[in-house]
Formats: sequence, C-alpha cells, structure tokens
Amino acid sequence: MVARARRSAALCTIACCEYDYHLPDGTHAAFVVTLRNLTGDSDAAKVARETGALAHGLISVVGVPRAPTHPIVWMLTKNELLTNVAQADPDIGDDLHGVLVRVLRPFFKDVRDVAPGLAALKPPMRASP
Repeated sequence: MVARARRSAALCTIACCEYDYHLPDGTHAAFVVTLRNLTGDSDAAKVARETGALAHGLISVVGVPRAPTHPIVWMLTKNELLTNVAQADPDIGDDLHGVLVRVLRPFFKDVRDVAPGLAALKPPMRASP
C-alpha cells in the first residue's frame, strides 16, 4: 500500500528543482519546487482546476524561521500566484510570497523542456495567499 502511494505521487510530479537562496536578512534558505500534473486526482490538482490554474505544484521551504513545515501548494492563474498552506502551518507573509515569486521565475525557465508553455508565463510580482 505504501509503495503504491509513493508511486502515485511520483507519477503526479512532472519536474522538480532545488534552489538555494539568501534572504535579505542573511538567512540561507533552500526551496524545492515541483511542477505537478494538473489533470491528476490529487486534492491539490482538483483545487487548482477549480481555481482555473494554468499550472500548479508544491514548494518545500527549508531554513526559513516560521515558514510552513509542510509543502506549500502554488497555483498560477492568468492574473495571480495563489498559495495554500496546511492547516497546522502559519500563513505566509508578504516577504516570503515575494521570495516564492523570485524562485518560481527561474523554475519556469528550468522546466521548459518538459513544460514549454510554462516558460512564457510570468508569475505576477504580487502573490496572493
């Protein structure tokens, strides 16, 4: 059963990249970003489709104090970058939203071989929680 769950999750992931980032306060952080299958049957995919997302995935944040401990779900619509955190996690502040936008921009370019249309999209500077 566990092996099947892992295999199913792996099939939903189209691409995965890790980015090191230095925050303005000097904090060293790592962001692991995935692009996930929008047609999948995961809860995140269902919510992304309901919101009219063009793409979605997960972002794991490491090394940032008070950041969510569970992966953040990101969804890109025509007009905004939406994020969703687990119920047990703290909300994301404007500063972290800004960093997420700056991390997603190179991610979209890095995955252009598997998602060519995504590289042309630009996440808006203002992300919405």
